[in-house]
Amino acid sequence: MFLSHLKSKIFLIIFLLFSSVCKSKNDSINYIGTIVLESNQIISFSLKIKEKKGIVSGLSITNINQKDETISKITGVYFKKEKKIQLIETEIISTKSEMPLNSFCYLNINMNFKGILNQRLEGTFTAKKINGEECAKGKIIMFKKEKIEKVKKKIEKKYNKKNKTIILSSRDSLTINTNSNDIILNIYDPHKEDKDKINLTFNGDTLLNNYETVKKIKKIKLNLIKGTNIIKICAINYGDFPPNTSRIILKDRTKKYDIITQLNIDEETLIKIIKK
Repeated sequence: MFLSHLKSKIFLIIFLLFSSVCKSKNDSINYIGTIVLESNQIISFSLKIKEKKGIVSGLSITNINQKDETISKITGVYFKKEKKIQLIETEIISTKSEMPLNSFCYLNINMNFKGILNQRLEGTFTAKKINGEECAKGKIIMFKKEKIEKVKKKIEKKYNKKNKTIILSSRDSLTINTNSNDIILNIYDPHKEDKDKINLTFNGDTLLNNYETVKKIKKIKLNLIKGTNIIKICAINYGDFPPNTSRIILKDRTKKYDIITQLNIDEETLIKIIKK
């Protein structure tokens, strides 16, 4: 269900357009996708339905996680031979919208199963108010949720593997193993410059004393000794906005380590580099 007066923005929801199906313990099936109005306005939409002997029942959610998110009861019929499904919203279960209920429109949906193993639903819809007045019409496309979750996890795993950010707070430590003879340390303020100051030592030698981190990157080459090398970062102040925050990028011959330190005054954190 959606509001006839709704003027939501067109969202880039490619994520939704790769969704797939998932069966829960009560045999409900989850689909997620989009409604496309004739004006090309795009609205997020999901279904949680179950089918028994051709009769379909469940819930629909429109404007997912938006200020006008609405959950509705939905019923319909599944035509197995024709690979079709007809659904209609019958009542509102809950809504975040403050608009009067008589301004809401109820969807009447006709969709066909598409793709390998019927992983996709495509079709059309019309929307009418309780008095029968037509509010809108357009197209609808949905995918099974299980598939999109698998795709999402693969993407996140690949991204995190390459771009993992490590947060270090007081008494935290990070250990890095390397075969490199040296490592490059870049340090800067990742947020708004707020006069954060630190001390940084390497193997007991002070490299930065009462240093104010800024947007401009400070680059330092560290020559490693065999065994354990220790970088210590200590917060001198809070700056204008606590906590004291620095971003450190460490690079050896093959890897990059993205680190953010978040410290209170006089707190410190350690980075141990083990040269093999």
